[in-house]
Amino acid sequence: MPQCYNGICKIFLMKKGVIILGIHDGHNAGAALTKNGKVLAAINEERLNNIKNYSGVPLLSIRKVFEISNVSLHEIDLIAIASFLRVEDPVKQEKNIIHFLAEYLAPYLHEKWFIKISLKFLHLFRKKKELYKLFEGLGIREKPIRFIEHHLTHAACAYYQRPWDDKTLILTMDGMGDGISATVNINFIL
Repeated sequence: MPQCYNGICKIFLMKKGVIILGIHDGHNAGAALTKNGKVLAAINEERLNNIKNYSGVPLLSIRKVFEISNVSLHEIDLIAIASFLRVEDPVKQEKNIIHFLAEYLAPYLHEKWFIKISLKFLHLFRKKKELYKLFEGLGIREKPIRFIEHHLTHAACAYYQRPWDDKTLILTMDGMGDGISATVNINFIL
């Protein structure tokens, strides 16, 4: 049985010629293309639209990574989107009920089961329509789409770039990605 996390199986990732379009549509939005785990192209939207810390769908970045890599849109096997929740620029974002829950209730609720349930609930309110409309316009809406937990994306970037094969401990820490601000990963496996 292949090992899987959030619908992405190791067997799928190890298949020859797998091309993945990675997208982050929160603050510092951008896109990347990988083939067999090797980065073909990556760029942040702010480099193309001159809006510092741009937050939103990175259309220009998506188009640019395909241009740089000479890969056709229809060659991709999977669209991976970083984060279950879309986080706008923290300074510019309007306060809403999600902020209230995150800022005032989260410090009192440390149970793993609560975090998992609240993430699934809050993911229902994630801004997805813009992304799906974009994929429809690009003709790639039929491609598999997977949302990957925020800290797992950080951990995977560190893990798969390490120059050794020994046991690995990965610590991630930031403001508040997907409702938590830190993770510890031992012998990380996607």
